[in-house]
Amino acid sequence: MFSPSAIGQSPQWQVQPSICISQQAGESCEFEVEVTLLNLPTGQYCLALADLVIRCASAAQSPLKLSIKINKNSELSLLNSAQKKLFNITLLVKSQQANMQRRRLRNPWSLF
Repeated sequence: MFSPSAIGQSPQWQVQPSICISQQAGESCEFEVEVTLLNLPTGQYCLALADLVIRCASAAQSPLKLSIKINKNSELSLLNSAQKKLFNITLLVKSQQANMQRRRLRNPWSLF
């Protein structure tokens, strides 16, 4: 079995916040994300948003602050130097106001 100290030393990452709130549904949302890398071996790591690398840094430079602009739910991934995904998290876009849709007041057909 694993000892408690070995479990505490497993590689981890923390992403805060993971939800962005926009004014209207479908609007783009810009927010600052802080990524903290914990217990990772020394080396170069890259952050990718929707499989597009946006920033690379060493684990010693943690925490990293990124300004991200998204208009739909997107996946943020941590890649190692071999471009293998180590971790990923879904960044969510929520809106304060939903899309306004008009409801039909009466049915389009009638029996009489």
